[in-house]
Amino acid sequence: MNEIKFRAFVENKNTMYPVGIFDFNQEEVFLWTGNGHIRKRLKSLPIMQYIYRKDDNGVEMYEDDIVKFRAKIGENIAHGIGIIKRDGTSWKVKVLKCNRYTVYKPRGLIPFENITNIRVIGNSYENPEYIEAVSYTHLRAHETSLHLVCRLLLE
Repeated sequence: MNEIKFRAFVENKNTMYPVGIFDFNQEEVFLWTGNGHIRKRLKSLPIMQYIYRKDDNGVEMYEDDIVKFRAKIGENIAHGIGIIKRDGTSWKVKVLKCNRYTVYKPRGLIPFENITNIRVIGNSYENPEYIEAVSYTHLRAHETSLHLVCRLLLE
């Protein structure tokens, strides 16, 4: 049986905390600090769910984690950076940037069964530079109705 775990990012402390208790009646969440709990309004925090997987280094992976990955897509091997997102009932890696011309469908979401190596390198709240760094300077990604296309731009 999978353990259901959540974490929350507190922006004014720039810190991620494990969620201890949800109080939906009071619309509050209690976050474990290591020395006790702090109480926060539920609506004021981004809450991330544990995805029941660990990366290659044994680090637990949560939604909105930024990961380096290697994936087999058809006959091609893709290396890149992505973000963990829910797609319906399953977790996938949404490609933020990739190393070479790679075509993947649908919507740039790679299922975990295609990923051969994965390592957490941050998350979208504590490390927004990973998302911001995915500019059109070196890589370009665009979506069509059926494919996500990433290609290296030679400047």
